[in-house]
Amino acid sequence: NPRISIYNKNYFYLRISSGCVGNCTCCPIKLGTGNLISRPINTIISEFKEGLRTGHKVFVITADDTGCYGIDKELTIIDLLNSILVEGSSHNYKLVVINYNARWLVKYYAQLKMFVKIMGNKLFYLHIPIQSGSNTILKNMNRHYSIEDIVRCLKGLINDSPKLAIATDVLVGFPGELQEDHEATLHLIKQINFCFVDVYGYEDRLNLITDNGVEQSLIQKRRHEILNIQKKRVSGNVFLKKGLELLQEVFA
Repeated sequence: NPRISIYNKNYFYLRISSGCVGNCTCCPIKLGTGNLISRPINTIISEFKEGLRTGHKVFVITADDTGCYGIDKELTIIDLLNSILVEGSSHNYKLVVINYNARWLVKYYAQLKMFVKIMGNKLFYLHIPIQSGSNTILKNMNRHYSIEDIVRCLKGLINDSPKLAIATDVLVGFPGELQEDHEATLHLIKQINFCFVDVYGYEDRLNLITDNGVEQSLIQKRRHEILNIQKKRVSGNVFLKKGLELLQEVFA
């Protein structure tokens, strides 16, 4: 049952798809999940309605990549979100969207911005893995977006919906990462008020890249620099703390 989760039982988890349409460099997840398989909207909406009926107040939209939902069915994630908006119009609930690849933030920005504005405070939390603030590294990762576009879109969402909590993931030490690439990531973290930044070091478990590796000691140093910046930002911001607390509950 896709609604069964090892996570917090107080939340209702809607698994909307498996796999993805990407081909990110050295991503082990794609090898395990395969190509995108989206679940029917009607099935997901039926589960959403069941969650409302049983009194759940927080719904977590999850997938390997929520943003690419529906591409295999000539649909989009916006179609699904709008269906949820209609079905839940008379209910009081919060929506959490995780694993929304930044590529789809850019592609569907106008529609997503409108959805966020209409949802208001119901859309509480959006998790967008960006991975790096460096365009060079993003290109080498095969991530299909520029950091300028990401910053523009994020600032637009935050400007329209200042109570929307946004989290991200950052990968440190990708092969070939120079100090200037790391500084670009630091700049990204300083520009955007993320409620949470998950920072992890690169590990080539598949042995697919043998050149331009970054020393583990340097990876850890860079990782802690990012974490320290984020810690200082959150500690002085009540709203960011609230977003962080929700994340910790969702994955408790």
